[in-house]
Amino acid sequence: MSSQFELSFKNRAVRMYLYLIIPAVLIQGYLIFFTNIPSIIPAALPTIPLLIFFVWLVLHKKKKEKQAVNE
Repeated sequence: MSSQFELSFKNRAVRMYLYLIIPAVLIQGYLIFFTNIPSIIPAALPTIPLLIFFVWLVLHKKKKEKQAVNE
């Protein structure tokens, strides 16, 4: 198996990243342009999906390694 990173929708990590980040960016844009809340809140909003993604990525890699050892 190749160790190169495949940047396509076939890659599960790319899909998960886009599923989390695109809605966060859209919500961030809405909050910045259409509400009067302090700008620090929309600026910090993408950190939540990023944290979720990196936790998922670590768990996903551990699962893949465990499956590779069992095979």
